[in-house]
Amino acid sequence: MVATNLPIFVAVLLGIGLTNAATPEFLKVEGLTIQNADRLVDISSQLVQITDKLKIENTGASPVKYALFAIEPVMKDHLAFIGATVGKDATPLKVILAKIQDKPDVSVHKIEFTTPLGIGKAVDIEVETVFSKYLVPFPSDITQKEKQLAKYVGSHYLYTPYKTSKQTTKVILASKNVESFTKLKPFTQSDSSISFGPYETIAPFTSNECIVHYENNNPFLTITKMERTIEVSHWGNIAIEEHIDIVHTGAKLKVKYLHPS
Repeated sequence: MVATNLPIFVAVLLGIGLTNAATPEFLKVEGLTIQNADRLVDISSQLVQITDKLKIENTGASPVKYALFAIEPVMKDHLAFIGATVGKDATPLKVILAKIQDKPDVSVHKIEFTTPLGIGKAVDIEVETVFSKYLVPFPSDITQKEKQLAKYVGSHYLYTPYKTSKQTTKVILASKNVESFTKLKPFTQSDSSISFGPYETIAPFTSNECIVHYENNNPFLTITKMERTIEVSHWGNIAIEEHIDIVHTGAKLKVKYLHPS
């Protein structure tokens, strides 16, 4: 899991990219195939939280030490957190910023397996990503009586350098009130969620725009500045004081001015 010197919740609110600051290494796309991808896209808050449960098989000619996880081009600048685990006991895996040799502009992370994945073997990993400042209030200005609507733009498919044999995607919303959404068949809508798929035999780096316009009345809070003062006395007492500046970055309130007659 990529390290940070800030608490995760603070880093997410600030929109800080928690990627490795070191120069990324250039890697080849090894002989892997995603046999199954179950995606959960949670847009019920101000954040976009995506959980990808992947069954990865080594269909190549030699053992593989890592998998590459790509980030959608439109979302890469909003990545606030990424982490990966393996197995039922959720063992953490090392995640490192990387680049693909023949596609240097694609944002990818190297996920190292605990042991090399043998030929014909499969492994189940779970990747969690969080994106901040990505949901857009739409419309951007509302009156006090109006509901806040937000727009999410993503992809129906997992954006990956590997072939995907089968995939499903479930989008969790803040309410059951949906203005509109892209209807790539098959899909179902139930209360505050939309399910897409299953989709089969998806080529590497395939993207298909998914747009959801829905009601989201949650506060969109962003920390613009944080100062922490830690005072340690000669007697061993510790005093901590924090000053945090927070602004609402959701829909702006329309103000009507009354003019004297």
